[in-house]
Order: sequence, then C-alpha cells, then structure tokens
Amino acid sequence: MRKIKRWKQGIAVAGVIALTGSLLAGCGGADGKNSGSKGETGSINQAGNADTADLVNVNTDNSDGKKTKDESAKAMGRFLENDLTVPENSQFLRDVKVLDSGALRMVYYSTADNCYYAADSADNGETWTNGKSLEELLGLKENLGEYISVVSAAADGSIFVGADLSPDRDNENAQTTADSGEEDSAYDNLKMEFFYLSPDGNVQKVDTGDTIQSSYTFQACFTENGTVLIVDPGNGVAEINPSDGSLVRRYEEGIRVDFIGTAGKMLFTIQDQTLHGYDLDTGKPLDNISALTEQIQSDEQDVNWTTTSSFPLMFLKGDEDNSLFYIDHTGVYRYVLGGSTVEQIIDGSLNSLSSPDTGTVAWGQDSDGNFYVGCNAGEDIKIYSYVYSKDTPTTPDTELTVYSLKDNDFIKQAAVLFQKKYPDVYVNIETGMSGDDSVTDTDALKVLNTEIMAGTGPDVLLLDGISEDTYIEKGMLEDLSGVLKDTDILSNIKDAYTKEDGSIYTMPVKFGIPMIEGNKDIIAGITDLTTEADAAESQKDSYGKLQFFSDFSIAPSYLIQGTIDNSIPAWMNEDGTLNENAVKEYLEQVNRIWQTQKNAIEETKKAYQMGDDWADSDHSGYMDISGSVTSLLAKVDTVAAGGLLSPEGLVSLDSARKVDPDLDYKLLNGQSENCFYPRSAVGVSAKASEKEAAEKFVKFLFEEESQRASNTEGLAVNSKVYEDMAYWKMGKSSGDTIGSIGASYDTGDGNIKQIEMDEIIPEDEAIQNIMDLGKTLTVPAKSNQIIRNAVTESGEKYLNGETGLDDAVKEIMQEVNLYLSE
Repeated sequence: MRKIKRWKQGIAVAGVIALTGSLLAGCGGADGKNSGSKGETGSINQAGNADTADLVNVNTDNSDGKKTKDESAKAMGRFLENDLTVPENSQFLRDVKVLDSGALRMVYYSTADNCYYAADSADNGETWTNGKSLEELLGLKENLGEYISVVSAAADGSIFVGADLSPDRDNENAQTTADSGEEDSAYDNLKMEFFYLSPDGNVQKVDTGDTIQSSYTFQACFTENGTVLIVDPGNGVAEINPSDGSLVRRYEEGIRVDFIGTAGKMLFTIQDQTLHGYDLDTGKPLDNISALTEQIQSDEQDVNWTTTSSFPLMFLKGDEDNSLFYIDHTGVYRYVLGGSTVEQIIDGSLNSLSSPDTGTVAWGQDSDGNFYVGCNAGEDIKIYSYVYSKDTPTTPDTELTVYSLKDNDFIKQAAVLFQKKYPDVYVNIETGMSGDDSVTDTDALKVLNTEIMAGTGPDVLLLDGISEDTYIEKGMLEDLSGVLKDTDILSNIKDAYTKEDGSIYTMPVKFGIPMIEGNKDIIAGITDLTTEADAAESQKDSYGKLQFFSDFSIAPSYLIQGTIDNSIPAWMNEDGTLNENAVKEYLEQVNRIWQTQKNAIEETKKAYQMGDDWADSDHSGYMDISGSVTSLLAKVDTVAAGGLLSPEGLVSLDSARKVDPDLDYKLLNGQSENCFYPRSAVGVSAKASEKEAAEKFVKFLFEEESQRASNTEGLAVNSKVYEDMAYWKMGKSSGDTIGSIGASYDTGDGNIKQIEMDEIIPEDEAIQNIMDLGKTLTVPAKSNQIIRNAVTESGEKYLNGETGLDDAVKEIMQEVNLYLSE
C-alpha cells in the first residue's frame, strides 16, 4: 500500500530532518491538545507580583467534570494572556529565552530564505531586532536551514546548534525506516556536527569525539551551569562542555530517552512514559519528587511523544531554589521538592494553552514574574506573555456550557479567543462522546435531551450530528434572528437557515463544498449520485489490485458515509419523516458503485494479506478531498471526492491539476443538488441558564477574528473573510509554493511508485471560481447521526449481500421512525 509524507518548503527538503527533529527547540514544550485540569490546586507566593491569597483554587473539577463554584470564585487575581508580535516571515519557532539583560530572544525558521534566525526584543515582545542568520554567524553554507536539527539559546546569549552536514542525505529512506520503528538504523548515514556561539560572539565547532554515539539527535539544551545536554538516541543523555566538547556526565546510559527538560539545577527525563529527575550538580537522582512524578505520569499527554514540532511538557526554574514550574496543555504549575501537592497557578482552560492547535516549544520568566511562552500554532508562530492582574477575578464569574456530540477542535480554538476577549466568562466545553468509552450516539443524545428538558442542560449546542429539525419542532432552541441580525454571514448560508417568519434557530459557523476531481471526460458526466454510479461502472474494467474508483469506496461503510450527507435532504418529508422510496433509490445507487470494485478490494486484500477489518476504522463523516489527491495522481483512484474544507484544500485540488492537466474538479451532487456541508452548526438552548453569555458567544463565532481561526475546520461563512483573496491565499501570492506532498505506493511487483506534488497557491481566477461556486449553494447537507448510523448498519448488510434491499430499507425506516417518535 502507500506511505505518505508531508512537508513544508525548506523545512524538509531532507525529509528525516523535518519529520523527526528539525522543528524541535530548547528543552521543553507541550503538544496542543484538549483542555483539562490537574490534581490539586493551592496557594503560592509567586515571585514578582502575585499575592498568596490571590491564587487559591484556580481550577478544581468535580465528579461530573464541571468547574466547581465556591467562595474562591470571588477571589481576585489571575494571569492574563497577551499576544506578542513575531518577526516577519517567521514560520517555525525553535526557542524563546529571557536573557540575563532582561531582553527576549527567539530563534526561528524564516520562509524568506529557508534559514534560521535569532532576534531580540528589549520591549517585552512589542518589537524585534532584525534577525541574525545562524548560518551566517556559524559560517555554514547558505540555505542549510533545513538541515539544522537542534538549536538552543542560553540566558547569557550563547547559542548551541546541531546540524546534518553530511554530503549524502538519503533522508527519505531514513524516514521510511524510522516510520517502521527501526530508528537507529534510519540515521546511520547521517553525520551530526555541533557549533557553539559564545556570549562574546566567538564561533567554534564542537568536537564531541565518540561521546555522542548516535549519528542523529533530536533535542539539546543549555543548563544553568553553562553545559549542554544532548539526547543520544538509545544511549541516554550526554552532558558536555560546549567550549571543548568534553563529557561532563552521562545520564541513563544505554536507555532510549524521549524528552529532556531542565529547571535550574534539575534535569528531568521521560522514557517509557515515566518521569525521572536528577541533580545537575551531583548527577544523582532526585528522591523527593513523588507527588510531581505521580501527577505528570497520570496525564498520558504529558508522557507520550506525539509530535516533532513541540514537546509534551516543559520545566522552568522556580521562584525558590527548591521549587520549579512546569507547563502542559492544562496550564502552569508550581512544585516544591518534597511537597505533597502540585499547585496550578495558570489555568490552561482560560487561555491558548488548551487550544488544539497550540504546541508549546519554549518558555521563560522575567524578573517581574511574567511568563513568556513560545508556540508553534499550525502554520503560525505565537508568543504569549502571561502577566498577573490583581483586578481580574481568579475564576470567571460566569460559566458558559457548550455541548458538542463529538470532539470539535474549532470550538475549542474559538473558546480560547472568546475568553481572551471576555475574561469574565469561562467556557466549559462538554462532549457527549469521548471515544474512550462505550457511549453511543443514541445514549449521548438521550442524556442530552433529558438534561435540556430538566433545565440542567448546556447553554450552547453544536448541532453537528444532532437532529436540529426535531429540536426546533419541540421548542428546544432559542430564536437567534436578533443575535445574528447584524452579522456579516453569506446570504445563501443565512437564507438556508432562516424560516418563513424570519426566525433562525441554528446557523453553521463554517461550511464545506462537496467536490470531485478526476479526468475531465469522466467527471463531466457526473451530475448526481446516479451518474456517479454510471461513471464507476464505465471504468470497472480498469479496477484491480490497488486500482479503485475512489478512496471513499474501498469499503461499504466508507462508501455510505462518503455519499450520504448530500443525499439525505432528498429523503426528508415535510413532516420530518423519511421518504422510503428515496432511501431505497440511494441504496441501489451506492450498491452499483460497490459492486463495480468489490473484486478489486478482495484482490488487494489478498495481495497484501489484509484482514476483513482493514477499512473498518471510524469514518463517521465525509472525507476531506485534499487527502485523496496523491492517490488520484498515482492512478490508484479514478476520482477523488469529498469536502473542500479549507483554502489549503483548494491548493491541493488546483496543484494536482497543474501536475496532470487532464484533471479537473467540480461540484459533486448526491441525490440532492447544490448542497453545502454545514460545519459547527450552533444553537442556543431555550432553557439556557446563561442566555446573555450564550448569545454573546454565538455572535462572536461569526465575527472576523473567530472566522479566520482554524482554517482546516471549514470555510468561513463571514462574507468579509470568505471574499478576501488573502484568506484563500493564506497570506501568500499566486504561484507561491507553500509546501510539498509526497507519497509512496507499493505496486505489488517489487516496485515503488513515488508521487510528489508541490503545493502552489492558485491563480485569482481559480480562487474566484470556487468563491462564486460556494455562494450558489443553498441546500444544507444533513448530518443527523441517528439516520447515518441506521443507514450505515443496514446498508452495509445489503451491500455485502447479507440482506435484501427491501429488508434493509425496512430496518432503516423502523429505527429512524422509532427515534423520531421519542
């Protein structure tokens, strides 16, 4: 089958460097993941400006997961987050350091010339000096930024760099080997060289001799003692003197270490999901950190290495000799060695630390007690300062509850932006199905309905997968026409959700366009689901081993889930029930598609010794079409189909057409015409306890700031954003190459087919055509999860020949009607 690699221009011309280590920085970091809270909270005396009484019970969760409101909610004092500026053309952050002079230093990768730079700020991140090229400072060859794998800055101004300068970089082979788990052999042909820039500007190459036994390292950082710690994959951590490369001490020799971090005179490592601490003066293990170890190891996100652009957590010198700070996706914590509790001093659920696209890279604290945190957030660099405000409530006075049936990254990012704008409101996001338990859609919705009717339900609902028509009919949603009156929403989207009397009960915050790409002659005749089945049958003679109609049709469940949303609108009767004949017609057409290629699927499974469950992973929604373009270019698939959900998705579609001029793309209709995919459809409960805050939050979701966030979750419905060429070009210009997509396909005959495609910003005409197309779509596709589940379960049995068509339709009607009657 295929292996896919993806990289950005200049970051990984050498694939192994970018995909394994080139985005790493300093000693520490946190992956941007779901919000949450840690163990116990308590009071601290924060250096600088936080008073002990101000920081009590910052965030305590009770058994049902909701934030507890007690007398501490009246306490005042909280760290507030501020966005700092970053240098122009900076794309990936490598380190942030508070220098001894009090200035900030950041080390970053620049897209202007594919090199690394160090820039300083003397005004707390408001302005930055012109960056100095590390390649120039270190005397390296030009444009070798993509081969620098580790960079660390020290408070005294020193910089330590590790780079691959080997003449033969077989990095793609190395990455493929690394992906298979054979990490050490993957880097045998690489050669790491180290450089040290001293505080006075002298540069020297650091000869480590045979101290570093591996040919590659992914993390290095300075210690408070001026030495440098280097991860030696498979052989622990080496501490060296950067002036001469001599070995000071080795930690965990012979062991694979996943992460290192320092806090003053302390070293922390993670290996095999366990935390270890060492005294950097003596090299001996710390024996009084049991409470810290227990808490960190209790959060899998802290001890699992899951990214190459950030770390699971970071450590920092504390406000006392025997104390430390650490940061993860849930906030900032303080611990005193030997203590029995870990105190939370910054609640991550109230700022960007909890945002799914935030991956922290490095951090520091100035003499006033302010924290500075550097992050890689999607394609952007973010540097946040956290400044203590004694006049802000320790916990917000208002708690707004937002419900989503399934995890929703966009709403988490929007909640972070909202809370920064309205610090007096705490947004509590509840998810009906965590994915970690046996709760089904039906179970979750029954609980939700019961809570709403009892007046204890959420304030705001994301209705993706939920029957909005039923909720409207039963009076469970508030009329939002007044709230959305002055919002700049695309007229076709807004009109589709406006009732005859002018009322609006729900509105999608983002949307997607159903698209198909393929040979011009083939897709020209595809106008609906029936002609799509015709096209599949017309090409059936070409199907075989790794030769399919499309990615979404490689299994019955995939085929149904990939075609159902823009067909459901054609099934709905005026009374909200299903049209039996329309459901029957749907199953007949998807069965036609499946029957054309089921033999090809079996042939492929047999050739690669795959089990029957090879395509049984969760596929509860339509596919993002951009993920299928390499299969199309490799001629594995006849067509690519799915949702156009982002400007970058259009880049993929248009770039594929540039590679193969015989390709084209167009709107894909199902049984319904002119459908759009609603994303994050939002409504306010008629029994919301915080109605004012709920309405304020909903209105914020459609403002420009929120609409420009999370460009992968759907297209903006805000007219100003949607019609902005800069939005579609992602700040670039037409013709700019923003990255590359590569894939390897096993042909089954001992050969590997390599596909590589540059991602190029489309011309204005192509963007305008899509922009205009999106504004013609007037029918919301339906994503009712109960209907989806019923059709998928019975439809699979029909496509697999386990039941007849009439029986499958009967089962679907009975299950859906039972739900509608409850």
